[in-house]
Amino acid sequence: MNALGRVIQGVLDLFGSDPQPRVILPRATAPRSAPPVGQSVARELSSRRKRGWSLVRKEGRWVCLVPSALMGAPPDIQQQLDEWIRAVLHPSPGSRARKQQSQKVIFAWMEPRTLEKVPVARPEGHAWDLQVLFDGLNQAYFEGRLEAVLRWSPKWGGLSTHQSLRTQHGHVHLITIARAYDATDVPKFAVEGVLYHEMCHIACPPRAGTGEKRVIHHREFREAERKYEHWTLWRDWERKNLRRRVKRGHHLLTGHK
Repeated sequence: MNALGRVIQGVLDLFGSDPQPRVILPRATAPRSAPPVGQSVARELSSRRKRGWSLVRKEGRWVCLVPSALMGAPPDIQQQLDEWIRAVLHPSPGSRARKQQSQKVIFAWMEPRTLEKVPVARPEGHAWDLQVLFDGLNQAYFEGRLEAVLRWSPKWGGLSTHQSLRTQHGHVHLITIARAYDATDVPKFAVEGVLYHEMCHIACPPRAGTGEKRVIHHREFREAERKYEHWTLWRDWERKNLRRRVKRGHHLLTGHK
């Protein structure tokens, strides 16, 4: 497989709660292995995909891996997917815009038909209970109106996230806090700081930006975030300690130096 083939095979949908997926764009020239223009690319069901799709090479031919919702989509949506595939496999002037337009139409159709699984809440850590901290922050800063499923990250790392999961009962907010914060030598203001930051994503949701882009850390969000009384202390602690803690934890888990 040539380099371009590997790039296109890596074209993945971005799943999860963010409705604005990023897609890796192919180079400006079509791959020599691309099927002729007008020839259909077979669909194949992918159980691990929920909202997006990807192109892969299988036994010398291109296959589009799709989620169950898209597998049974009506003809007009299937036509949009064909347009997306042609734009990827046969780049030309304007193909990127056509690809993005098809992608927008498909995701708009899929959104109300796609449900996501909510992980089990696991707020109790080795050193800190996220539920206790969440309840305190919720009362102090948000009048107790926020609701979320809380968990410590199942993987070691320094990334904490907020996701809005689409379920049959509506959207459920999921907050995941990095394991690097779950230790007795991490000050309470630091754990509260990162948790408060993720809570602000619930209280101050993303806004529309230029074109199809969304602004996540907009002015209202920044103003709300600064209301945390230990915001400066938390940011300073994180800058000085988080990367070192993540690296040290990785060494302990893997034995690598």
